[in-house]
Amino acid sequence: MSAGTTPGHPHDSDDDSGVVPLRDTRRDAARHVEIERIETEPMTDDQERAAIRALAALITYWQQQRSAPPAEDDAA
Repeated sequence: MSAGTTPGHPHDSDDDSGVVPLRDTRRDAARHVEIERIETEPMTDDQERAAIRALAALITYWQQQRSAPPAEDDAA
């Protein structure tokens, strides 16, 4: 048995397919991506209202995070 494994545990196996790489491989791949077209579908009125509310909530959250004073370090 390998170190750090638990017999019968569903996450312990020799399958490395779910392992996150140590370096960001997406950055390398993104350099070679070409977008040929963007397909869109029209929103219903309800979907548009929900999207506007969600965007407004995100903007408000972002503004509050920027204006909040930095948290004090409790380690001192």
